[in-house]
Amino acid sequence: MLRRSFLSLLGLGLFAGPFVRTARAADGKPACIADCRKCAKECASCAECCTKEGRTGCVEMCHTCERMCLVCASLCEMEAASWKDACKLCEQVCLMCAKKCREQNADCCKVCAERCEKCAAACKASYSA
Repeated sequence: MLRRSFLSLLGLGLFAGPFVRTARAADGKPACIADCRKCAKECASCAECCTKEGRTGCVEMCHTCERMCLVCASLCEMEAASWKDACKLCEQVCLMCAKKCREQNADCCKVCAERCEKCAAACKASYSA
């Protein structure tokens, strides 16, 4: 379900085309890349926490979110990609992950949800600046 949602988010028009260079604000792109990577680290630590609690479904979900955030960071670094769209994608991934974590009703998952919401806010600040 989460992967299917991620794939549908990829339809945001991230690629401008193989021969088109897109203009970027130099100040927001590095922040966005850093935010996406931070989100991936947060999701990895959430997976670790869920592993300790024996919540296998959460572990898989958090690892999926971690990989998606790393993909977003990579998209931000690509020349043919719109870094703002990739950053928006990371924001959506984090919000989706936070929602799924909140549904779990465990202390560890509540902490994960809060971290993901903070990551989403950081991503939004990066592309909104």
